[in-house]
Amino acid sequence: MKKIEEVYFELLEGFQKEESWVSSDPTNEYSHLKQSSKLMPYGKLVYDVYKDEYELINWPFKTRFYPKTGTLSAKSFQKLIHPDDRNTIAKGKLKTLLLSKKMTSDELKNHTLEFHCQIKNLEGYYQSMLLRYIVLKLDEEGDIKLIMLQIMPVSKGPGKNSICCLQLLDLRTEECIFKIGRSFFPKKRLMVLKKIAEDLNSKEIAEQLDISIHTVNGHRKTILEQTGCENICGAIYIAQKMGQI
Repeated sequence: MKKIEEVYFELLEGFQKEESWVSSDPTNEYSHLKQSSKLMPYGKLVYDVYKDEYELINWPFKTRFYPKTGTLSAKSFQKLIHPDDRNTIAKGKLKTLLLSKKMTSDELKNHTLEFHCQIKNLEGYYQSMLLRYIVLKLDEEGDIKLIMLQIMPVSKGPGKNSICCLQLLDLRTEECIFKIGRSFFPKKRLMVLKKIAEDLNSKEIAEQLDISIHTVNGHRKTILEQTGCENICGAIYIAQKMGQI
């Protein structure tokens, strides 16, 4: 049985190849994405490079950051990102842009830019989120026209001491082309998270790493504070997505 992500990317590849996708009718283009929204638990927006704005396609979560109109200018979206994260994201986007100039059309569509950062929601606090940019459509000259932004909140409340990390991935090989930002977790904390991912309890982790149970639980608490996650499963998911474990 295929994984849900494999099905999703096959569907996405079909969207990129279909003649109807080339249509100038935005309603027709976005209807494809609304169908795909059933497959993945991501909020989806489409960034139109020509209009320099985002349009909401799907948002299955209770907490939201976008206005009721469902559209948001790129400048307004940038302001929602935590000030401490903006520099890292700007560096990553610039590096990605320079690399994209050397890519073929097929290569552009087979790379994704992923990052973890804090975004301000309508309730006024910064929420920890995972974001993924995927090229959807190129213009006649081969330049990027439409980009899909997938967003997945990893916390219901504000995160503390969030670490922004960004990476460019090749979807075909899962190779990391580059990574910007500090590692989410120091070496010892990451070792604890790996052991948790292996389904070990605090006592077993303490014995294997030769540390106290108090230290293990302290790492657990700090990990949740860093990521803004309500439970350790969310932190493991972030670490996996960003190539940490």
